[in-house]
Amino acid sequence: MIFFKIFKVEGTSMHPTIYNRNKILVSYIPYLFKNPKINDIIVAKHPYKNIYIVKRITKIEKGGYFIEGDYILSSDSKEFNMIPKKLILAKLLFIF
Repeated sequence: MIFFKIFKVEGTSMHPTIYNRNKILVSYIPYLFKNPKINDIIVAKHPYKNIYIVKRITKIEKGGYFIEGDYILSSDSKEFNMIPKKLILAKLLFIF
């Protein structure tokens, strides 16, 4: 089982928190034991495309998570609505 992973971010949806081409270290461990919280920055599977996305959790309702990019022009829950927990894979630990 993978516990940590490094991703290279492509795009500006999390600007100014995370910039295009930054690398991020994420952990798969936190959400094995507890639920994601508001303001967690997460890596998730996109609900309709075969890609990973990095977003911030902004709202939680009945098991659904509303995720948004920090930049106004972001493909996020404003476009595809809430996502289930099973699509949330990892929590951001470090940006470099």
